[in-house]
Amino acid sequence: MPIDIASARSKSLQRTGRALKLLLGLCEGSGQFAQFSQFGYHGYQLFLDKEHVQYLVDLNNSISPVLPEYDQHIVRRWKLVNELLLAHFEQMGTPRAEQLAELAALAAFPLLEELSRRICGAWDEEGILAREVASGVTDWNPNGIQKRHPYKPGQRIVRLAHKLQLMQMSLKVDLQRTFISLDAVFQRPMIRDDAQPMSPLHERLQFFRDQWMHGRKYEGWEAILVSLIVALLYFGHVQGREPLKESAVSGT
Repeated sequence: MPIDIASARSKSLQRTGRALKLLLGLCEGSGQFAQFSQFGYHGYQLFLDKEHVQYLVDLNNSISPVLPEYDQHIVRRWKLVNELLLAHFEQMGTPRAEQLAELAALAAFPLLEELSRRICGAWDEEGILAREVASGVTDWNPNGIQKRHPYKPGQRIVRLAHKLQLMQMSLKVDLQRTFISLDAVFQRPMIRDDAQPMSPLHERLQFFRDQWMHGRKYEGWEAILVSLIVALLYFGHVQGREPLKESAVSGT
């Protein structure tokens, strides 16, 4: 499978993996109703399917606070993102629809950033690192070269891309593999045999987060991708530590 969810015991995690594959155009769904594409080293081709709508409905009916990572504040923000997306889908074709999707993205990126902090536990709310990061965190350049960025205790970590890398390294091995395989799909060349390096997932999330949070450009798919990543973490990272309500999301 292009996205490694074969080892997932949770049906909810498997369904989340399918929702990601639908977004990436890796499988057929109930019917695509929107498409997004862009070339360049942050290039992509993404699709919205009718199954995504039902997935978000079921997701919001199933998620509940799971301390400490997914407390009531995180879950409330996550549900808000999903509710804004569902309202956007319902009103597509109207001027208000785009505003709802834009608001969903504004809520989604801070959610992902705070969740990364809680899961990793390497920095505090001010971004101050509690331990040394000698290797593993990198900055990606458009020529494809990655440069290591070490951190010492007491330094401030600011870049979302760095926080996502540290968070991923703190996950269980099977969930790390899922994110590595997801990253590999995003780094596929847009054109066969094209030598253009494609950015890793953490760098493109940083790029498109900055585009929108700094008031420049909004693409249209950001919020649903973030919500699906948050779902991967919810069903894959914390499910073994506290019982979760999965019944509504585990349907086939």
